[in-house]
Amino acid sequence: RKSTSLRKTKTDKIDCRAIANIVRTHREEFTPFTIKSYHISELKSLTRYRQNLVSDRSRLKNSVKRLINILFPEYDEMFSDIHGETSYTILTEFPGNNELAKANIVKLTNIIVKASNNRYGRELAERIRNAARNSIGTISEVKSEELRDTIERIRQLSAKIAELDRRIDEMMKEVDSPVSTIPGIGKVLAAMIISEIGNMVRFKNPDKLVAYAGISPSTYQSGQYKAPIARMEKRGSRQLRYAIMLAAEQVARNCQYFAAQMQKKRAEGKSYRVAISHIARNLIRLIYRMELTGETYHTPSLA
Repeated sequence: RKSTSLRKTKTDKIDCRAIANIVRTHREEFTPFTIKSYHISELKSLTRYRQNLVSDRSRLKNSVKRLINILFPEYDEMFSDIHGETSYTILTEFPGNNELAKANIVKLTNIIVKASNNRYGRELAERIRNAARNSIGTISEVKSEELRDTIERIRQLSAKIAELDRRIDEMMKEVDSPVSTIPGIGKVLAAMIISEIGNMVRFKNPDKLVAYAGISPSTYQSGQYKAPIARMEKRGSRQLRYAIMLAAEQVARNCQYFAAQMQKKRAEGKSYRVAISHIARNLIRLIYRMELTGETYHTPSLA
């Protein structure tokens, strides 16, 4: 309104006229707002919030690893995954080699049996206690307290992530996207992809979507010179590119169609990352068609 006149005049009639002119001159650029648009917008907020929590949890898990290396470095050999519930329960009760070395074997065994649902028992308890008694780790009350608190924060984040997963699952039912029917792509990953894409009709063709994801190969040519390696452009939506590349790795392992593509590219001498990039581009073209047609992956015309 201000750009149409030099006079400082504002009335309801003038505002209405300005809005009407914008709608009339830019109507081709506007798309109707639907309930699905609302859900997709909410999905984007949920999936990005979830991704931030997952990143925070990963950082805290690295802190747990660091503290264990200081307090009880031999503990890492006791479990295939020190971030499991059994391991965390032990460390919460005995956050250091000194506490574990003095632990009552019956109490330690009962804790392990309950936390592991009878998977582990006295044998593991004795092995942990013996390792603690001969540990070269540092005795530090402050770091033991930090370890216990860090594990508690990880559990809180895990509970929140699980809650977000349930909300994402419910919202995906409202969106009713066929993307999650692709083998290897679950509800959360499908939600990340479709929410970052947004309204599919704004892309005139799948190549526009590939460019938006920043996974199309770049071209560098000057005179007689042409770059021998076409690298990924990595422009556009960073979040969509992350989701598509992650999905490409999943479908290459779980989907027979894309697994065959992976084997073919590797047989041609392509590196793993180049082969995955090829799958990612084909995958996003498939998603483009599925979203526009509503067809599920098992439809013969898509497979």
